[in-house]
Amino acid sequence: LEKNAKQIELINFQRKRLESKQITEEEYKKEVGKIKSDVNALMVLIKSDDKAKFKNLIDILDEMQICNVGKYAIVDIAPAEKELIASLETGMQGGAQ
Repeated sequence: LEKNAKQIELINFQRKRLESKQITEEEYKKEVGKIKSDVNALMVLIKSDDKAKFKNLIDILDEMQICNVGKYAIVDIAPAEKELIASLETGMQGGAQ
């Protein structure tokens, strides 16, 4: 939310304009679309491993809506990232013993 504060502020402004009937629903959607697709808007990369559950992906997509993130991509996790996760998990298991 902190990284997307500017877009949230702009969207809230447009929402207030809609609620006070200054703009139509169609105009509101158009303005929100512009705000979310702005070149400076937050971009989120969503990556998961083979152990991820479908429900987790749905929850993440819900969060993108809640946080007004308009630019996100679901991408494959890189082999190096898988190795990093595995080494972190191994380190945590070793430290717990």
